[in-house]
Amino acid sequence: HFRVKAANSYGVWNEEGIQLAVNITPPWWQTWWFRSLSGLTGLVLLVVGIRHISQRRLREQIRKMEVENRLRNERERISRDLHDHVGAQLANIISGLTLIEKYNEKKNTARSAELMNSLRGDANVTIKQLRETIWALNQNSLDLEGFVDHLKKYFKSQSALCDELQVHYHQEVEDKVTLSSTQALNVFRIIQEAAQNTLKYAGAENLDIHFSRNNGSLKVCIKDDGTFKENGQALNGGYGLGNMRKRAEELGGTLDMDKKNGTEIKLSFNL
Repeated sequence: HFRVKAANSYGVWNEEGIQLAVNITPPWWQTWWFRSLSGLTGLVLLVVGIRHISQRRLREQIRKMEVENRLRNERERISRDLHDHVGAQLANIISGLTLIEKYNEKKNTARSAELMNSLRGDANVTIKQLRETIWALNQNSLDLEGFVDHLKKYFKSQSALCDELQVHYHQEVEDKVTLSSTQALNVFRIIQEAAQNTLKYAGAENLDIHFSRNNGSLKVCIKDDGTFKENGQALNGGYGLGNMRKRAEELGGTLDMDKKNGTEIKLSFNL
């Protein structure tokens, strides 16, 4: 309120005076409704921010757990591979050593020497398989270039393969392809089995290993220029098709064999 008191010319004051009511409107940013709305908005933003941070941390934890679970599953699969193959070879070697002791007791040195040579070969195979498994275990992931380099080193180290078989590599992959440790080991085992079978059954001189990518799938073709021998052992699984198809299933893919103009193994799986 605005109040005024006045006096006349004789100095007499009007004690009551006059009062004027003045209503001063505050600016909009000082109004109660704006302050209330600002406080509510700030509270909402705070809640949303906390929720966003919590969800982001939760997503990161879930992603980390998924990666850890995937790595653990891959290592478990590789461990099973180690148990199935290396374990079986070691059991065979132990049994062979027991037989050698019996042959020595019977003075059958010729049979003992023959079995010892066989066990020596088994031991070399076991060591190579162990090295390959350790190699896969040390790879959380491997690009296709690194995988092919490992293949080249493997074939170069195999004197029997290098002397009788020329291996050629072809890559028709534009984008980078990354393989997990399990994928790398299974693909390697399939190619390894196919190469051994080529020497054993086909009598080929050349082996072509072709990699191509179709959308999210990797296709691997292993083709030789030999002649597939239609014998019972090969048809009933001696050719290693059972093992190769089992590995293809572990990859979540398919494996087929074509026997026209040589033998071609076709592997396809999603990356």
